[in-house]
Amino acid sequence: MKKIVFISHDASRTGAPILLLNLIKLIKSNTNFEISVILKNPGVLENEFKNLVKTYIWYNENISNYKEILYTRFFINYLNKRREIKRRLLIRKKVNSADVIINNTITNGELLAFLVKDFKGEIITYVHELKLGFQRFATPLGISQTINLSHKIAVPSNAVRQNLLNSFNCSTDKIDFLNYYIPPVLMSQSPLIQTKGKKEVLVIGGCGTLDWRKGIDIFIMAAISLKYLGYGQLFKFIWKGALKNSIQYEECIYDIRKAHIEDRFEFLNADNNVADFYKEIDLLFLSSREDPFPLSVLEAASFSKPVICFKDAGGATEFIQMDAGSVVSYMNISEIVEELLEYHNNQSLIEEKGEIGFKRLKKLHHDEKLILKQFINLIGTKGKCH
Repeated sequence: MKKIVFISHDASRTGAPILLLNLIKLIKSNTNFEISVILKNPGVLENEFKNLVKTYIWYNENISNYKEILYTRFFINYLNKRREIKRRLLIRKKVNSADVIINNTITNGELLAFLVKDFKGEIITYVHELKLGFQRFATPLGISQTINLSHKIAVPSNAVRQNLLNSFNCSTDKIDFLNYYIPPVLMSQSPLIQTKGKKEVLVIGGCGTLDWRKGIDIFIMAAISLKYLGYGQLFKFIWKGALKNSIQYEECIYDIRKAHIEDRFEFLNADNNVADFYKEIDLLFLSSREDPFPLSVLEAASFSKPVICFKDAGGATEFIQMDAGSVVSYMNISEIVEELLEYHNNQSLIEEKGEIGFKRLKKLHHDEKLILKQFINLIGTKGKCH
């Protein structure tokens, strides 16, 4: 029985950990692999990992070596550090007993290098990031360590693949595709028939954290532009994933109030209730400046909702193409407004394009046999990036 250890950067309610949970559930239900997880940092999804498989939490903090411990002034510090080192040695023992390590995201390089010093098995990294993600969430040393240690690299989109080929000297045969898996539990909540009669107000959804990369400011600007053009009353904007005690939230509220669109705008907290959000919206506007292959696009498709996204902003266009939504020029607010008005005037497009996205999702991201085959092929071969 093959032993697999997954390493996750954390257990936050964000794309990479959610998709990792989906993948582990699929593998656990269809194979006899022995699976365990190491979380570099904890998070709100920690218990979901623990309820699924054996889970260890590393915690991303510096731990002194034994020499430093011997000189520690306080006895309690000595005991705590000794206990912590013992716990981490047990984690390394678990790693060394595995056949395969699946390192989820490019950001775990320093931890990966420490854990695999005596590891003899295969190391596979599942990369979810593009250039800005590399710069923001990882160090140059960590990226280099990850690339050099990985026998194989899995990617969810051609955008991620091309970034690896352009930024690092990885040969093409060392990179394989591994589709994201969207479980049928989510898809079963999605009706293909969704509109009856013309709606006076279309609900436009956005999703993600409130950071610059996700383009919340662009999302707000689209709403403001519609207002100043005299079409604001035709749309309502809802953003799912806000952290309402953050400075980013206050900055968003500042613009919304100054532009007097409070009655056309709503923020929803980040939680696991995505169904109500996707049922309420008519289409998703992916305002991201950079997004490798966003989970929100697949979630929207699972509810038969079309997506508007930017060209040259990541892998979303590979799924949307031109028939499951709309692709507009990068940060072109005028084009966004034109597309939104087109959907409002021709609401049959929402159903038509939403159904195409739903069918594409079933083919590429719900097919358990396809994704399991990709995964088995991935862990069955070795290679090196160089």
